[in-house]
Amino acid sequence: TVELAGSTSGVLADYLWLRMTSMYGHRWTSSFGDDPRGFAGREWSSELLKFSRRQIDDALAACRRGSDGWPPSLPSFKMLCLGIPKFTTLKADIGKRSSPFSRFVWQHLDSYAFTTSDTRSAEALLKSTYDHCVELRMLGAELPLDPVGDIGHEKKIYKRQPRDVVL
Repeated sequence: TVELAGSTSGVLADYLWLRMTSMYGHRWTSSFGDDPRGFAGREWSSELLKFSRRQIDDALAACRRGSDGWPPSLPSFKMLCLGIPKFTTLKADIGKRSSPFSRFVWQHLDSYAFTTSDTRSAEALLKSTYDHCVELRMLGAELPLDPVGDIGHEKKIYKRQPRDVVL
């Protein structure tokens, strides 16, 4: 395997071009060129050197899972490296808040307005909060940690008393 931590931009470009070309073929090379050491390769490498090998591999895995047959742009790939899902994915997950980014958005969302608004207003509020959180994350904001567990509470079980006992 190719080690990226502390790697030069050339090693990163080679690694990325190999993976992306194998996934997207001509669509990748026609968009970004055949040579990972060319202008596009240098641009991608200089931007992606900020990310860990795990983040880049997670983004590549997200590309493999995706249904879009076209390669992502550099900003879109950076979003994948940072764990930022598409808005439609976030919209489906916001109720469960199962991903760190959806919990991040929920922290910035006016949850009262969101839950009491009509559908169109709630979606507009969620979209504007999503856009704001994307900007924050791209500027380096950290995602919240995974929850350790729920705070439990004792559930009381009430037994219905026969009518003659109550009276």
